Amino acid sequence: MVRIFLTDDHPLLRMGIKSMLMEDPEFIVVGECGSGREALQYLRREGVDLLLLDLHLPDMDGLEVLQRVKELRPALRVLILTMCAEESMAFRLLRAGASGYVVKDMMPEELVKAVRMVSHGQRYLSTEIAAHIAARIIAPDNLPAHEKLSFREFQVFKRLAAGEPVTGIARELHLAPSTVSTYRTRIMEKLELASMSALIRYAIEYKLID
Repeated sequence: MVRIFLTDDHPLLRMGIKSMLMEDPEFIVVGECGSGREALQYLRREGVDLLLLDLHLPDMDGLEVLQRVKELRPALRVLILTMCAEESMAFRLLRAGASGYVVKDMMPEELVKAVRMVSHGQRYLSTEIAAHIAARIIAPDNLPAHEKLSFREFQVFKRLAAGEPVTGIARELHLAPSTVSTYRTRIMEKLELASMSALIRYAIEYKLID
């Protein structure tokens, strides 16, 4: 039996996904929560086979949660849940260790298929996302500028784009404010942006923030 932990900040959606998965005798949802920190606390105490992880959580970025999960339990399979198909983010999540990427408005039987594939050690991507990722692999020179950011730079970039102050970012990422300022300078140079408003427009254009 596959032990599943579900992390999503919408209780009704969690209820629906849990009910659907529990109809299959192969799956058991052993726990659920609505935040990244709660998920990490649970995974430090308990063993599970698969984590269903919402990409947009109220307290932590899904990519950051994924990185911490893989540091904590490298072999744990993680299937990402999101509201919309973001091929750029899917590419980065797969590189960070995710086993799959599903959109919440997919048909229920397709979600069950994705969970089954990932639990059996396979990867799952929608046809649309898979085609975009294949194009990125074939023609890497055509990647957008933000794909050249390091993991930490990308974390800082998303928080800056969301309007978080340098001091707040430093506190959340356990960095010195001067280090975050250095990252900000590097990010602006790599993306060839001249102002914070341009950075925010860039993030919105590529659907990297809500």
